[in-house]
Amino acid sequence: MLPEIVGREGPFAGQRFPLYDTPFTFGRRGDNSVVIPSRDVSRRHAEIRGEAGGHVLYDLGSSNGTYVNGERVNRRVLRLGDIISIAGEVFGFEPADPTRTAVLGLPRPEKPSMPTPDPARSCG
Repeated sequence: MLPEIVGREGPFAGQRFPLYDTPFTFGRRGDNSVVIPSRDVSRRHAEIRGEAGGHVLYDLGSSNGTYVNGERVNRRVLRLGDIISIAGEVFGFEPADPTRTAVLGLPRPEKPSMPTPDPARSCG
């Protein structure tokens, strides 16, 4: 199961964003995966890409930086539990939790339904 970006602080707190095979972007522009409407955020601020069995966070040349676990980074291989900070917005890199409701209009994974008993096959 693929990891997720989870809002920890700020307006995105509690929201979960699944990562797929396509790049996942943060920025001020409306076509980013997570739109952060702050002047401290670049139009295209940072991006997470799946690479060689893992996920790598890239700062896309932002003025105010991208931070992982409090350290300013240009490129960082993410590990589960890492904390990403962009202009006061805080996100966690976490394992997917299929029991939680999905965000962004994505359907919640369905639990397998139990088969309906066939009265003709019942014992007794």
